[in-house]
Amino acid sequence: MQLLQSFAVQLPMIIACAVFLIAAIFKVGKEKGAGLVAVGAVGLCLLVIINPLFNYLFMSEMVSHMDPEAISYVFLIKSVVSNLLWAVAIALVATGTFLRSPNVEAS
Repeated sequence: MQLLQSFAVQLPMIIACAVFLIAAIFKVGKEKGAGLVAVGAVGLCLLVIINPLFNYLFMSEMVSHMDPEAISYVFLIKSVVSNLLWAVAIALVATGTFLRSPNVEAS
């Protein structure tokens, strides 16, 4: 039940990432940098799906057998790694966006 609730909370983000991924895939091969945007979109989709699974499957098990003082460090490390992965995915999207050439010239 807890896993279902964590996915329900993430549902708007899952839908947004899926739509973003579909839009990025349609641009691959047509625009310069679209491949980086698509790879970043895949990364975002994976992060949105993997984070709740990781919390449910691994974090609860690790924390249950730990010293209470060490629990905060585990969550800190998990947050740092997760935020670094988000930053890499967003950087790929941004890099791909900067590489794209503008379709409409300014008059």
